[in-house]
Amino acid sequence: MREPIFDPLEFYLREGKARHERNVAERFSEFSARASIDEAENERTVHSLQIKKKEAEAVARKAQGVKRARRFGILGIIAAFFIAVFALNKASMSSAAFSACVFLSLAASIFLIVFLCVKLRKRLKNVSEQYARIRGEADELETKAFEQVASLNVQFTDEDSLRLIEKSLPCVSFDGFFTEARLKELVGEYGYNSGRSDDTCVIGTLSGELYSRPFLYERRLTHRMGWQTYHGSRSISWEERTTDSEGKTVYTTRTQTLTASVTKPKPYYRTSTRLSYGHEALEELRFSRTYAHAEDESERALEKKLKKGARKLRELEEKALKEGKDFVGLVNTEFEVLFGATNRSDERLFRIMFTMQAQENMLKLLLSDDGYGDDFNFFKQGKINVIESEHSAARSFGLPAAEYYSCDHREIRRNFIGKNEAFFKAVFFDFAPLLLIPVYQQPLARNTVHMGGSLCDYNFEEIAQRLSSRLCPESETEVIVKTSLIERTAGFDRVRVFASGYTTCRQVDYVSVRGGDGDYHDVEVYWTEYVPFTREEILRISKGGASGTHYHGYSVEIE
Repeated sequence: MREPIFDPLEFYLREGKARHERNVAERFSEFSARASIDEAENERTVHSLQIKKKEAEAVARKAQGVKRARRFGILGIIAAFFIAVFALNKASMSSAAFSACVFLSLAASIFLIVFLCVKLRKRLKNVSEQYARIRGEADELETKAFEQVASLNVQFTDEDSLRLIEKSLPCVSFDGFFTEARLKELVGEYGYNSGRSDDTCVIGTLSGELYSRPFLYERRLTHRMGWQTYHGSRSISWEERTTDSEGKTVYTTRTQTLTASVTKPKPYYRTSTRLSYGHEALEELRFSRTYAHAEDESERALEKKLKKGARKLRELEEKALKEGKDFVGLVNTEFEVLFGATNRSDERLFRIMFTMQAQENMLKLLLSDDGYGDDFNFFKQGKINVIESEHSAARSFGLPAAEYYSCDHREIRRNFIGKNEAFFKAVFFDFAPLLLIPVYQQPLARNTVHMGGSLCDYNFEEIAQRLSSRLCPESETEVIVKTSLIERTAGFDRVRVFASGYTTCRQVDYVSVRGGDGDYHDVEVYWTEYVPFTREEILRISKGGASGTHYHGYSVEIE
């Protein structure tokens, strides 16, 4: 059942969060029952492992203490040597004092040498052997613990987190991967424009449907050239000749630190994540809003912001009236100010999209800290709606099975439940601004375009980006990859990859700076030169296969 969710925050707090917690706990119980591990035995093994690790840490601290003592001993020998040298060069020292000083230095040196070579060496050897033995016992216990829970770890798949969200939130479904068919649907039916260029590449995708309309999560890496300023300094000194009150010449030493800077080109990289959702309703409407973290405002600051915003709205209305435009502020001034989409293209369609109830529910999202508050940008261009949230800017599109692995069945449970609950919250509040729009929840026949399909250029870029360290091992920056399909057969795709990055080279400029002595001096300023390079490789991407890198059932090899 794909029930409408008109008040996302209320739904999450009253039902959605608890529903997902229940589904996650039930799924873990299913995995645990199938695994049939001896939990009590695993707990005993893990307990013994923790004891051994603490013992190993204690012995490691002893080893550090012995090494410190060895360093002090070496410093003592060096000090004794210098004392002896001092005595030899001190002509005024009496013979008795000289003899005592040399004797003590020699005695101290002999004692320290014996101490280092015999006592400390033996002590360090014993401690090292003890640490190796305990560390080996700990490794054996860890291996045993992993073996005890192996049948549980093997239950997990990379798809578990997505399937659980589908169960908890039936209005959402996820594709196996972002197929060429899904891309054609977004572009052909909804006018999706990726806005990609030679300076951007895809590093992650996740697609599916919300109320049977397509969506695409996309993470991009963007390159741009900018500038960096480097600084250098040099100290100079000179003598100034002056005459004092008695007519005598006085020389005064002056010092000055000269500084210089140079500005040089430098590449910068930025990752961004956005959710694009296609919906045919209100195609002519366009607007944008940016987040301002209204939930962090104090009551007084928020009141001040609303008053200031209300004045700006009146000014916008007066300006629109003079220019013959149709901008009219909403009755709900709080929504108008905090949502801030005053650049909307159509007043009537905007009010259809954001009904009075939708406005109130949006305000709840923006002002509540139960979710993520006002942390999202919202853009609408024709049939495409874009959400860019801070909380999803750096998170992964799913939870790989390895995220749950541990040798302790209790930690596995904590990982599975905790991480899935956090992932559901992040995804839900990305969709929340779309869920509260009534016209977006009108029923549509189930879409099946995502069933099967070929890899698309987005997938090729994502695959190539995962291989960037192998494609460009010499790069000292991020790598931008662009791809083109060479050949597609029934068994494999051959893809050409163009990869670009930078190596670095240390450089120095000499900047002439005038000092207080009246002369010019060269100040060294060291800077980094970024030298661009490109690589071209061919990837062979086959369905199935055991060798190479794997991507959603495909094996990838560099030809």
